[in-house]
Amino acid sequence: MRRALTIRETALGMEDPQTAVSLNNLAALYHSQRRYVEGGAAGETRPGDCGEDARREHPDTITSVNNMAGVYRTQGRLDEAEPFYQRALTLTEKRIGSEHPDLIPYLNNLAGIYRHQHRYADAALLYDWALTTMEKLRGPDHMDTAQCRASLAGAYRSQGRYDLAEPLYQQVLTVRNRYLGPDHPDTILCLNHLAEIYRNQGMHASAEPIFKEVLRVHERLSGPEHPDTATALDSLAGLYFSRGLYTEAAPLYERTIAIRERRWVRITPTPPPA
Repeated sequence: MRRALTIRETALGMEDPQTAVSLNNLAALYHSQRRYVEGGAAGETRPGDCGEDARREHPDTITSVNNMAGVYRTQGRLDEAEPFYQRALTLTEKRIGSEHPDLIPYLNNLAGIYRHQHRYADAALLYDWALTTMEKLRGPDHMDTAQCRASLAGAYRSQGRYDLAEPLYQQVLTVRNRYLGPDHPDTILCLNHLAEIYRNQGMHASAEPIFKEVLRVHERLSGPEHPDTATALDSLAGLYFSRGLYTEAAPLYERTIAIRERRWVRITPTPPPA
């Protein structure tokens, strides 16, 4: 790839679209190899066969801008990734409009940065935009719509806006039960989020049967020694503990500890002989 880039730079110049393609391919290779500094330098390019505005809004330019943001995000440089994701979103919206399914990944990318920065209100606005778009394009009961709804619910849950998150999770649960079934990991994840919302609102009677159901599914599908089972045990134990039901909580905590200790022993490498 580097040789192809050199040839195109020499024969066509740095601003030629084919040179830009080679640069972007090289950046993608570096990114896959976790060579993020080199990938970032290679990714800063744009096609050059037309006017400045057209070059800025060219799909290849937008891809490179988005890739550059991805490099920064992978490095944990979220403040530097944000303006690139914002730029990619703005350019894409200008090119295809504000209600196009191809806009959804750009909305989610920027919203994801905001969530990592604990800017949940900003993330919720973008997730709501994505949900509104998907409801218009695919309908309220489509799986893609449910995923957008789950993302918005997660942003509300992180803000402590449980009254807004709870009905969204209920809708997501209905769709996932219908298309994925009650034992699918995504369905169980939604159930668990719903139980946490009830617990955080002090609605223990509503949370308890859901936590128990999550535990039953993990025990049946993953086995009694699986980390997911340990997490479900810990959640149910935490609910009992918060209610002062220490007799019920203690054996669940004991099982959780035993599973995690045994797993730690299995995955801890044996030290080399002295």
